[in-house]
Amino acid sequence: MPVNAFAWARVSSKDQEQMGNSIPEQLRRIRSFADSQGITIAREFTAGESAFSGTRDEFQVMIGEALRERPDFILVDDSSRFARNRKDSMTYRDLLSTNRIGLLFASEPNLDPESDAGFWWNGIQDMRNESASRQIRFHTMKGIEGQYPAP
Repeated sequence: MPVNAFAWARVSSKDQEQMGNSIPEQLRRIRSFADSQGITIAREFTAGESAFSGTRDEFQVMIGEALRERPDFILVDDSSRFARNRKDSMTYRDLLSTNRIGLLFASEPNLDPESDAGFWWNGIQDMRNESASRQIRFHTMKGIEGQYPAP
């Protein structure tokens, strides 16, 4: 039985593009992973937006299309490209799981989310991603005179 997926790639800054994490580079890694797993990518969705912003318009389009078309998986380069907010990550992981759509990462281990190890791994990754986002926000605000938010 053929396995199909949607691919999701995003950047939130020009710096990411210069650090080897451009959308084309993420898609290259996702395509390579898909090929190695025998997965066909049915559609690719991309965005140059922050995972911590409120709307995430292109992400919402991809989720809506996934719920309509029901791919077997959503492929993402790494979990920080999926979400950098624990609540968002858990909400969307649950929504996908409820609709029998898996989530796989090209550049991270893919542990069974129903196993104890997978449960812990996903939680740790979600916390790591949110912490990184908070640190980026702190250092960005620190550069604006008089702005020192709590890390």
